[in-house]
Parts: sequence; structure tokens; C-alpha cells
Amino acid sequence: MGRSHGIHAEPTSFGLKFALWYDECGRNIKRLEDAIEIVSVGQFSGAVGNYAHLDPEVEERAVLDAGTQAGARRVFLIEEPVAAAIGAGIDIAKPNGNMIVDIGGGTSDIAVISLGGIVESTSIKIAGDRFDEAIVKYIRRKHNVLIGERTAEEMKMTIGCVYPREEPKEMEVRGRCLMTGLPRVFTVSSEEMIEAFEEVTDKIVEAVHSVLERTAPELVGDISTNGIVMTGGGSLIYGFDKLIESKTGIATRVADDAISCVAYGTGKALENLDAMRDNPLSYSRKRQML
Repeated sequence: MGRSHGIHAEPTSFGLKFALWYDECGRNIKRLEDAIEIVSVGQFSGAVGNYAHLDPEVEERAVLDAGTQAGARRVFLIEEPVAAAIGAGIDIAKPNGNMIVDIGGGTSDIAVISLGGIVESTSIKIAGDRFDEAIVKYIRRKHNVLIGERTAEEMKMTIGCVYPREEPKEMEVRGRCLMTGLPRVFTVSSEEMIEAFEEVTDKIVEAVHSVLERTAPELVGDISTNGIVMTGGGSLIYGFDKLIESKTGIATRVADDAISCVAYGTGKALENLDAMRDNPLSYSRKRQML
């Protein structure tokens, strides 16, 4: 909880011990099966999983194998932005373009979706966890005070913003002065949070611009009409939709229940396994194992 020394461990970004990861995938699917009390003889009919980015030759195959070992007759993978779009209530089967900006805990996925599949996309390893890190670094640099991760999280939730608030907020923060080693109490404003987050938000905005620049003009026109939809916990930081809108000139909104959109979308896809199997246009780069 940030009050004692410990070993800080995070999932690896670019490398995995696949034997361990493979086994854990199977165990997690089995736990899910038990948790929802699926009653079946031998196998359950199908499973759907979402992913931000998996290597098709190794990681996707490991997930598919884990699903079948857990008892599924069919396993489908859909990309996380597609699941987020479905969960946000977007009709992805239509021939017009929609843009999803999904800011999760470890990655931000930006995608243009049309005809049930992803037309252009990018995934960057900059997301919700980087905002906490940015606060810790900013407070250390600006105030010469060391704060813990829990304090940074509280600051993000209380006064965090990436766009000016109509009514600025302040928060009393406690940490350890790096000059004296003694406790220090000081006040931080919401305006400072904009400065603290600037490097992170600049990279996310840059990724949005990159996807728009690679998208066909007709689809960009659709996006201008339909707007950009934001999902994921990171999208709930105050003013993120306003920031994206100000930087792109495209109306932007945060989806209802943004945190759960990917889960909802994956569930809806599970309800339509036949459509996933039969429609060749849907769910681009989907993988199926029979």
C-alpha cells in the first residue's frame, strides 16, 4: 500500500515466459468457467477473448490452445478496440468509419473501425499507469518531495485533469522532503496536473493524429460526423475528451461505463458466435480454432 518497502513488479512489455503465460491463460479461463457455473457435458460451446496486440504466430496460438484445453469447442479472439466499440454501443457492421480511443491500464489502443473490422490502428505502451508515474516524477522535480504510488493515485482521482477545469481544485499532499528527509505537507493544484501529464497526453494525441493521417479521406469524413469515442479507465481523467477534441477538431465523448466497455463488447460477441464465424467481413484479423 506504499507504506513499506517491497519488490515492485509489473507485467513485461515486450517479452514473456510463454510456458508460464500459457499455463496461466488456461487457468484463468477455467476459473471463469467455474465462476459462471457453466453446466456442460465435456465441452462448452465457445469462448471469446479480446486482446490489444498479440503476435499471431506465438501469443495468439497460446491463447487459443489455452481456451480449447479449458474445454471450449471454438475459441475466437477479437481485437480490444473492436470489443470496446461494441461495448460502447457502436454498430461496427455499418460501412461508415468510427474511431475508438481505448486508454487501458498498460496500453492505449486507437483504431478506426468500419464494416466490422479495423481499418487503421496503433497501440502504444502509454496508458493509465503512466499517469501515476508522471505525478510522482513531477512532484519530485517541481517540489523536491517524494510521494508514494497510493498518494499519486489519489491525486489523479481527486485533482487530476488534462484540460483546464472550470473551477480549479487543490489538494493537500504529504510526502518526504528530499533535502531534509523529513515529512512535508504542501498543496498541489489541478493546473499542475495538466503540466505533470503533458508528456503522456502528447504521446496519446500524437498516436490519434497518426491513425487519422493514415485513414482514407471518406472514413475521416465519417469520423468527423460520428465523433471520436473514448473508453477505458484512463479516459475518465477529467477533460480527456475535451483535450482530444481541441487537438483534432472532432467532437469527442467518453462512452457510458467506459471502464467496462471491453468486457461488455466481448460478452456481446460471445452471444453472436455464429455471426463471427459466418461473416467474412467481421472482426478483422480474427483467429478461430475448431
